[in-house]
Amino acid sequence: SIWRAARNQALSSVLERLEMHLLRFPATTLSYPGRWDEARNQHAAIAAAIAARDPERARRLAEDHFIAARNVRIKLWEGG
Repeated sequence: SIWRAARNQALSSVLERLEMHLLRFPATTLSYPGRWDEARNQHAAIAAAIAARDPERARRLAEDHFIAARNVRIKLWEGG
């Protein structure tokens, strides 16, 4: 994964713990209509920014990705 490739143990540790917590939720945000394609495109854009050595763009794209996932998660909790 990208966060393991960063070789930042503190970041990896936080994200591994977050991943364990997210596994407790029964539905993934990828089950939401259109989210799979959106997430795949977001991941590709983040990887491209990293490959282009553009950390600010990668950061913005990753932040947008997490915000979109959070918003979908909220919709799923609300039953929508």
